[in-house]
Amino acid sequence: MVSARRAETRWVTRIIPLVLAGCIGFVIYVVVKRICVDFFISDRRETGTAIALLVLHFVFLFLTLVTYLRVFLVIQFNPGVTPLGPGATEQNTKIQPRSRRERDLETAQRYEARPDDDPDSPGLEEFYSKDVFVCETDGRPRWCSTCCNWKIDRAHHCSEIERCVKKMDHYCPWVGGIVAETSFKFFVQFTFYTAIYCIIVIIAAVICFQSKVRNELGVDGVVIGALALTALFGLFSFTMTATSVRYILLNLTTVDYIKAKNVVHQLAIRVPRGTTSCQNYNVITYPLPKHTSGADLMQQTITAELTSPRDELAARTFAIVKTEMGENPWDLGYYRNWKSVMGNNFVDWLLPIKESPCALYENNESFYEMGPLYQKLRARFRLPSLAPQFFEGVLRRNLQDGIATGQYTPAIMSSSSPAYRDSSPAGAAARRRSQFTYRNLSQMASYNTSCPLRVVSHIDLDCFYAQAEMVRLGVPEDQPLAVQQWQGLIAVNYPARAYGIGRMCTATEAKKLCPNIINQHVATWREGEDKWAYRLDSAENIAIDKVSLDPYRLESRRIFAVIKEHLPSNLQKVEKVGIDEMFLDLSAHVHAVLLERFPELASGPPEGDPFEHLPMPPTSVLDWQADALIDLDDEYTEFDDPDWDDVAICVASEIVRNVRAVVRDKLRYTCAAGIARNKLLSKLGSAHKKPNQQTVIRFKFTKFRNLGGKLGEQVAQEFGSESVRELISVSIEQLKLKLGDETGVWVYNTLRGIDTSEVNPRTQIKSMLSAKSFRPSISTVEQATKWLRIFVADIFARLVEEGVLENKRRPKTINLHHRHGSQTRSRQSPIPQGRSLDQETLLGLAKNLLNQIVQDGQVWPCSNLSLSVGGFEDAISGNMGIDGFLLKGQKAQALHPSLRIRSEEDVEEQCQPAEKRRRMDDGGIERFFTKRETAPSSASENGLWGQDDGETMGSREEEHGPSVVDGVDGSLIPDNASVAQTNDQRAAGGYTCERCGACLKSLEAQQSHQDWHFAKDLQEEERGKLAFGNQPSAGASNPHPGGRKGPAASKRPGRPKKTERGQQKLNFG
Repeated sequence: MVSARRAETRWVTRIIPLVLAGCIGFVIYVVVKRICVDFFISDRRETGTAIALLVLHFVFLFLTLVTYLRVFLVIQFNPGVTPLGPGATEQNTKIQPRSRRERDLETAQRYEARPDDDPDSPGLEEFYSKDVFVCETDGRPRWCSTCCNWKIDRAHHCSEIERCVKKMDHYCPWVGGIVAETSFKFFVQFTFYTAIYCIIVIIAAVICFQSKVRNELGVDGVVIGALALTALFGLFSFTMTATSVRYILLNLTTVDYIKAKNVVHQLAIRVPRGTTSCQNYNVITYPLPKHTSGADLMQQTITAELTSPRDELAARTFAIVKTEMGENPWDLGYYRNWKSVMGNNFVDWLLPIKESPCALYENNESFYEMGPLYQKLRARFRLPSLAPQFFEGVLRRNLQDGIATGQYTPAIMSSSSPAYRDSSPAGAAARRRSQFTYRNLSQMASYNTSCPLRVVSHIDLDCFYAQAEMVRLGVPEDQPLAVQQWQGLIAVNYPARAYGIGRMCTATEAKKLCPNIINQHVATWREGEDKWAYRLDSAENIAIDKVSLDPYRLESRRIFAVIKEHLPSNLQKVEKVGIDEMFLDLSAHVHAVLLERFPELASGPPEGDPFEHLPMPPTSVLDWQADALIDLDDEYTEFDDPDWDDVAICVASEIVRNVRAVVRDKLRYTCAAGIARNKLLSKLGSAHKKPNQQTVIRFKFTKFRNLGGKLGEQVAQEFGSESVRELISVSIEQLKLKLGDETGVWVYNTLRGIDTSEVNPRTQIKSMLSAKSFRPSISTVEQATKWLRIFVADIFARLVEEGVLENKRRPKTINLHHRHGSQTRSRQSPIPQGRSLDQETLLGLAKNLLNQIVQDGQVWPCSNLSLSVGGFEDAISGNMGIDGFLLKGQKAQALHPSLRIRSEEDVEEQCQPAEKRRRMDDGGIERFFTKRETAPSSASENGLWGQDDGETMGSREEEHGPSVVDGVDGSLIPDNASVAQTNDQRAAGGYTCERCGACLKSLEAQQSHQDWHFAKDLQEEERGKLAFGNQPSAGASNPHPGGRKGPAASKRPGRPKKTERGQQKLNFG
């Protein structure tokens, strides 16, 4: 019998059966006396119902009690613990009642034995007589230092009883101890029957309760108590049954399920004797040599002579391989998993008679039946097949002959890496394989957030505002300095913090604590001035000054530029998350370095399979220098040699160290950094050691103390704690139920250091704001306008840095916010995009918005005013304005060499008839601005276009007067000189109107002249509408054939349609 070591646990285990007996007795009394006899028989005269209920009640009560008794006795007399080793001390095994302090001291000083290095260690033969077993990296089975024995597959050490337990599920004081492979089946049957029993009692109690309430007979408190008790036990039993059934179907235990997604199993799989190590796997041969220690197995290939031919005949060779993360080698499929625990038939499933088949499993292959993954691993690592028995006998005979003649000596191959080795040693082919694949390596180049080799760094400048002032003033690094804003401090350097000065201190208090401290006030804008400056009296002029952070923004840009210059331009992914911090995704950069330093990686997988495992890396590359390492917790101590994830993070540490050194050398700024697998952990790392240090976090979970802010308060309120150590045991379902789905998942992942967010290189700002809170408030438009001028100057200075003058980026909107008492008003306006943006344009827009707010009334006094611009977008480059398409000659050629310019052929073209030339020019841009008409000379010659709307061009000019544009009278130009004069004017650099022949000196004059023609056309159109306004339209009197509207009927009235050749418009008045 195995008992718990803790006295309180033992007493709980003894008391609980008495509590259960009392609860069952109470429920039996309620069901028999209060419900069946008093209610169904006496009150309702339903004897048959009472008998049926009693039968069901006692049948399932019997099954519940039998299964409970079965699981209790099995746990007491056959708990499924593994034997203790001969080295186990009495101190670790004998139960001695002690005080809590004595037990804690005893546990802290408990002896823990190292793995037995004796090749004939008791129990070792049990493992290598199998074809596959779970092993450590050196090829030997797992060792329990408390039990001083080898741990069989799927065994876990239970701290409650201080013994290793086969397929341990959990410790349950309700059933008297540890639930494991021998008792798990009976435990599931017990919870199942208990749940059904509770459901029967609940149904009967609810019927009784509802009937009495309906008939106003009063409420029976005893029945209500039984209902509450059975509901509590029923909910617990049903939950445990559902969870246990799920574990059975997956062939897992509670312990397995906790780490099922992240666990990697390392197996020793038997291969034919004589198999040697290769790139896919390492091998080990049993029995071990007499003189070989565990350390020797990890360092080199050893050739040793076995003790006798008999031992040699018993020799077995095993390949050491690893599963992928989350793979379960014992998963047989749902049905076979169920049968391995519950039994082979329906009777075994329901009755607690036979033990689980898995507990009785006896096979030379493995301790537990292996699933399909076993054969997949053999194929994945290309393990040679075992020889049939006939050939094995032949090999044995040949081996015996070889030993007798001294021609054969067996070898034991190393299964791990030495402590230090070169990147490509001579024995590289004999090394074991990495847990990472070539596909994982290639994912680094694409910044894949799920890549297990991903490396992210967070760089945070130390006391940035204070450092910026120290660099500007040129003070020594040990000089205490604080950045002052009015009477408060917004930044304190580390020398000043040594005096107890913090940001909660005032400038006066800082002077008292450290008389030689420099309190440097931030730069300010002053009312009526358009430039920020450092002023000695800023602290006393809060009413007329406004803080400016432009000096720090400029320094931040310098620092970020230096960092980007240092990193390869094609391998950098930088996310600016503040004025003094950034994230760097170094995955692609590290990938390039790895391929350069380790040529064996650049050649790719040997067979072209991306899922091929990488060769193991050298450990000599892990040079952490002065980095602060946050390593694995004690319970997650790594026995493996460093793998490629450690190499990748070490290379990233070297890159970040160089970046920090460059910033230090060039700009005199120090910064802290964190390097980890994701953004969350890297940010925690940068805050771990400050100033001017960097921290490497090499594992997936870190011991940050608690969750902060409002979320931390909510978590503390819901779960009674905000400590990560306590919250990590909370299931994801509970977190989602209390905090919501999205927040619950985020908290669950955050507690485990899981973060797949991408490093987003959004270094460009999206909006700019300049604001001022007035003390006292301002009361006039003039005062507000002065501050608007300061806001505009502040924003425009930052716009210049964004490249607004070079038309690189510009905002689309401008916003003004105004606060009067508790009322806030805001106005927004678009920023014109068709012209250059300058300070006066912004000021005009801001004044316009202020006038709109003032017109609403009741806006004074004003306590706060803010101006912002937003909607930034990259300006379009390479496009030409419309002028570029209208320029002629050398100007067009100077603007764009590819534009067609007029040559001598163009001049000759002018000598062609006007009609032909104008039809060729008909595709010009002018057709969009004016109505095309034939020149008077063409009309007089052809006689076909004599009139247009009843007027000739000449008569129109006489009626409305001469057309004078830029000093040229269009009426004085003779018709027959139109073409020749046009050629002369174009040759002289002028422009000619095609409608009236007027000579214009510039493009602007030509545009203005065409606008005049367009206005005249609209005037004539309106005149025509007035003449025919009372007559029916042609469309009404003569509808479109087929009853459909013609196309013209749906169009709005516009300028007159152009007539076709040979047509003439009729003049109706």
